[in-house]
Amino acid sequence: LQVHNNDDAHHCDVTSTENGEPVTPANFLQSQQHLLFLETVANNDLEGDSVLCLNCVERVRTALEQDTDRLERECDLYRETIEEDRLRQESAIRAIRGYWPSVDEHNNNSNNPHFETGALLQGYRDQIDAMNVTCENQIQEINELLKLRKEQAHLSNDLDDLEWGVEEHKNTLELEARGFDNAEEQVWNKLSETIQELDQLSSTKIKLPAIVLGLKVDKARGLRYPLINELRLAYRPKGDLKWNEVQAAWSLAAQLLLACGALLQYPSQYWKIVPLSSGAKLIHHNNNSNNNSSTRGGGGENDFKVYNLGHPNANGPQTLLAWNNLMYNVVHHCGSVLAKIRDVEDSSNINNSRNNNNNNKSFPKLPFDMTPTSIGGKSLVRLDKNDDAGWSRVVHCTSCNLLWL
Repeated sequence: LQVHNNDDAHHCDVTSTENGEPVTPANFLQSQQHLLFLETVANNDLEGDSVLCLNCVERVRTALEQDTDRLERECDLYRETIEEDRLRQESAIRAIRGYWPSVDEHNNNSNNPHFETGALLQGYRDQIDAMNVTCENQIQEINELLKLRKEQAHLSNDLDDLEWGVEEHKNTLELEARGFDNAEEQVWNKLSETIQELDQLSSTKIKLPAIVLGLKVDKARGLRYPLINELRLAYRPKGDLKWNEVQAAWSLAAQLLLACGALLQYPSQYWKIVPLSSGAKLIHHNNNSNNNSSTRGGGGENDFKVYNLGHPNANGPQTLLAWNNLMYNVVHHCGSVLAKIRDVEDSSNINNSRNNNNNNKSFPKLPFDMTPTSIGGKSLVRLDKNDDAGWSRVVHCTSCNLLWL
């Protein structure tokens, strides 16, 4: 606090230089001077007639309160500091006792004032050594983890490469699958068209041809070929007989067999005849329930087996075996029809002898006996494909039985 005396009027200006700030070496002297002045004012020891005004007294009171608050805060800080030091010392002592349990006995039996300090230092050293060992172990563990991390990174890269390869393979398979789907769709469309054509060419929808089909033996040209509409029916070409004539003759034979089957209402469940002008085809549907037809007709592992009659690239023995099998089924069905007709006639009141005479005239005997694999005593299974005489005999028997139908 500073007191200023003026000439005209007495006025005291009391200012606080502290403002609650902490005491530093720079303002320590000034602070002490203020405290001494305040003590003098408090004891009414002011020199002369200097008297403090009310304003100065109020300022002095405010300054004293501020200094008192500051001193109380500093005391609180001192207490907290002392308490922290005490707690820190107790924690250090507990740590020393943990590493050196016999320190209490040495403290009780020793009068050396530096003994406790040495024990404390030794405890700190032991603690530091233990921490160093722990740090070394942790460093080793970190190095191991870094090695494992590098290995995991390599494995991750390998897995990424494998995944990329799998994705490429997957894309390739998807493209191939789409191409296969397109090809499958085209095949199914073609199969649907073929089935529609077969339905249109089935025995129940084809009428008899306008030209009357007849069979006779060709004697004028020196060879005994069966003729169908003046076309020679043969196993394979020979001499002036070419493949185109053989194909046309077998196509007419297929039309004749198809017409006979339609007239006799033969249920062609597993056989289809396609009498195209370019070459007749026999289509056999393989069915496990009809083992005899499948075996005798030459059916393979597929559901459908196609035989080309008179084709140069076809398997001639297998094709004629399939033809003989189908023709045998038609002949066998014809025999069943004839048996029903005979039963109806036998039930009538006509003379038996007359019936027998009429039956002999109406229903001539089959020229050559047939089985699914033989005709006229010739086994089609045992004939060699180069046995022209044997296969010519088979064709001749086939034409005679076809003419009988």
